[in-house]
Amino acid sequence: MKEKNIIELIDLTKTYTVGDQKLTVLSIPHLAIAPREWISITGQSGSGKTTLLHILGCLDVPTTGTYLLNDINTTTLNTADQTAIRNKTIGFIFQRFHLLATLTAAENIALPLHYAGLSTQLITERVNEMLTLVGLQARKDHYPHQLSGGQQQRIAIARALVTKPTLILADEPTGSLDSNTGQEILKFLKELHATYPITIVLITHDPEVARYGTRQLHIKDGSLI
Repeated sequence: MKEKNIIELIDLTKTYTVGDQKLTVLSIPHLAIAPREWISITGQSGSGKTTLLHILGCLDVPTTGTYLLNDINTTTLNTADQTAIRNKTIGFIFQRFHLLATLTAAENIALPLHYAGLSTQLITERVNEMLTLVGLQARKDHYPHQLSGGQQQRIAIARALVTKPTLILADEPTGSLDSNTGQEILKFLKELHATYPITIVLITHDPEVARYGTRQLHIKDGSLI
């Protein structure tokens, strides 16, 4: 029996009003993503890929159409419910890492678990599990400025995985790294993807990065090709 899609977009658009004109930045008649796929989406700056990622992450809502996440129509949810499904289901990896400078590596990883209201014991167990996973147990008490770019991105990946999400959204995850470190991060993500039951949607302008995906899409002028 075929598994249900983790993501399905139906007649989805995103339109902004600029002066007296309407500007459509996204128009997707249909997109289905199966569980455990790695979808790489390429596109030039301004093509609509970041807008799409924000909608997939429940950080923004479409103007029209439907976004089903695990069969839940996210476009009908209120802000609190969108936040809840985002915190439970989605992990984010950003180009700039978005680690808090005043927190240690372990404390940065623990942040989503505090928001989820988990016990101190469970938080400690999960954080140690993630530090071991990314190979940085010895750096748990270091602050971001004491870590290399690659180490910071590994901590950011650990933070994305610590809530055990089913969907990982990665926004140019190697964009702030040198080419060798970027390759190391991509290989690490590939290992995680093979081990964990996660779906990855990654946006990039780099065709070499996109090739790590199990399926590649290109977005141009708001439309998927």
